[in-house]
Amino acid sequence: MSASEQVIHMTDRPPVRIDKEEWPVIARVAWSDNAEAPESASERAWIKVRQRREHPWRKIVYGLREAGSLRQMAGFEVFDREQLAEAIRKTSAIVGLDPQLVFDELPAEAV
Repeated sequence: MSASEQVIHMTDRPPVRIDKEEWPVIARVAWSDNAEAPESASERAWIKVRQRREHPWRKIVYGLREAGSLRQMAGFEVFDREQLAEAIRKTSAIVGLDPQLVFDELPAEAV
């Protein structure tokens, strides 16, 4: 695996391997119980949304929560706006973060 590749663990399906340059992060939310030194926190959680560079509605929403030996992961591939909202809600529920924090980090859409 090259340095630009990443394996993402998905919910209810095998992991996927992506090229990070082709799937840039468009939203990221993180929390830890030690804001001054997150790497030494006893509990932390994060969610990322990646978007396929040439396919704007193809996204991956994934997240992780670690608390001691407990590790909860979620990952969903989505293809439209409704699936995106549902994937953010499901991932947020699994890792224990407020979904609105993720929605607020997404790029604004023209209406």
